[in-house]
Amino acid sequence: MGHGAGKAALKSVDEEIMITLLNVAAPCLVWAGVTIGVCVEAPAKFRAKTMTKAVGMDVGVQVFTAIGQTELVLNGVAVGLMALNFEPVPAGFLAVATALQLILHFGLRPVLNRRAEMVMAGKELPKSRVHSAFGVLTLLKIGACLATAHTAFLAG
Repeated sequence: MGHGAGKAALKSVDEEIMITLLNVAAPCLVWAGVTIGVCVEAPAKFRAKTMTKAVGMDVGVQVFTAIGQTELVLNGVAVGLMALNFEPVPAGFLAVATALQLILHFGLRPVLNRRAEMVMAGKELPKSRVHSAFGVLTLLKIGACLATAHTAFLAG
């Protein structure tokens, strides 16, 4: 293989890497991973022997606020990359993930934050269906993120 062929092969590899990096799959996989991480963290903190319910709720509100903002950024990156390289099937899954993220972030999280504030103030509350809905919609969002990534890889 001559010197020119080696450069052409490297250019081809560089283009492949760039396509992979720009592929909507990357932010969707990170987004799913971040979400899975917080799903593991949330109940784990309450297993700590010294963690009070009020402190756990306070930490939870802070963590979910930060993660929610991170998810919105990752969602925006994925939508932006999809706009640059539109594919109908991944776009459909991304639309589902986006809709779920918006419902969770702007619809359910404020309700759960208010409940957490009441618990931090010492009020005893019954279990909430909103919390259950948040969990189910989060699992669906993770599935939509993974489906977006999978179909984007197949399309790319």
